[in-house]
Amino acid sequence: MRVRAVLLCAVSGLALGAGGCTHGSCTEMGCLDTGTIAGESTKPSGPVAVELCFNGACQTAKTDAAPNPGSCVPVMTGMIVASVCFHSDSSVTGQLNLENATLADGDHYELTISDAQTGNALGAADQTVKYATAYPNGRDCPGSCKVATLKVTPP
Repeated sequence: MRVRAVLLCAVSGLALGAGGCTHGSCTEMGCLDTGTIAGESTKPSGPVAVELCFNGACQTAKTDAAPNPGSCVPVMTGMIVASVCFHSDSSVTGQLNLENATLADGDHYELTISDAQTGNALGAADQTVKYATAYPNGRDCPGSCKVATLKVTPP
């Protein structure tokens, strides 16, 4: 009977997207406030500049040459660290580390990818976000983190 209860609990947790059943105890999985970057840009033919702005505070990072497929450009503004990665099919992906930033719904992110020599835009995201909340230990347990998603589009 106990095996059936555990199986039912596990299946219910998966179906509902829960972190699992706790039976009175919680796991202690940690999580960090993060963000994802995804989308498309014009394929760079030379060095790129990546500008990241968070609530109006901006920072730019530049490459010395065209990014190789799979290479990433790190950029930091204030307390946010980002990594923007370029792929051979013109897709762009990346991560935002938001753990040291003070976050609130309504935060404004701008990400601009441009040709470092001409200044021509290759892709951009300009978004005011409402953070999703992740509960790695389940909704009824301690520990949660905020998650943002930025969508990059070509000009």
